[in-house]
Amino acid sequence: MTKKPSGKCPLCGGNKKQGKTTFTVDLGFGIVIVGDVPATVCSQCGADWIEDAASSR
Repeated sequence: MTKKPSGKCPLCGGNKKQGKTTFTVDLGFGIVIVGDVPATVCSQCGADWIEDAASSR
């Protein structure tokens, strides 16, 4: 279930909105990159937050 973003970005004060991002993780034996991951994205600085449900998939 996707929540609507609320409030301001804690980094720059910009507005948070629903969007997509690229998730990158270093597993120690290689790097995994996943694109088009649903996330909350700051419209001003581009900071992103991935919900727990999306990151666990």
